[in-house]
Amino acid sequence: MDTKTLEIIKNYSIKEYSKSVDKFHDLKHIERVVKNASWIVRKLKMEDLIDINLLNASCYLHDILIANRNAKNNFSQLYNNLIERSLNRKYMMKILDFFDLDTKEKQILSVAIINHPNSIPFRILNRQGDLYTKILQDADSLDYISLNRQQNLIEEKGKLLNQIANKYIFWIRKNIKKYLNFPELAFRLNGGLISAEDFEF
Repeated sequence: MDTKTLEIIKNYSIKEYSKSVDKFHDLKHIERVVKNASWIVRKLKMEDLIDINLLNASCYLHDILIANRNAKNNFSQLYNNLIERSLNRKYMMKILDFFDLDTKEKQILSVAIINHPNSIPFRILNRQGDLYTKILQDADSLDYISLNRQQNLIEEKGKLLNQIANKYIFWIRKNIKKYLNFPELAFRLNGGLISAEDFEF
């Protein structure tokens, strides 16, 4: 993918995510996923195996269909997460048609975006999938347990839910290798705990 096309996708994404009132699927989340994906590529020495612009495009577009859906309460947030794969399968190609992409690029992006949800908590992984799908899913999962996301959770939920959520996130961090396509990344995260050095950009 050429740089000009990536820039167009990035600008489109910035415009769309800037409208989001969902702190879990806003522009800051997308930027962290892009950075996480780059970190994964460097850590696993995959620079020569992928098109980094195409990977970044998948990161920018991966939540585009749920970012502005109505998520006023815990139930609607859960519902949006459960239907995300179906929404992506139904509408992602229509979004990709906005951009000057060849057939192979569209295929890679649609497969990665459709299959990225549900690693946490359902452990629906893509370990037999292509590199773009695996990296995108893991980059998103790492943000799920990031300090930034935990802070958003604290701000959004009540005291009791915060206590439960903090224990849940701590447990996921301790067991993160079970939720990654590249479980070896867990050993680069201080034994499964997220390092502020790695993820506070």
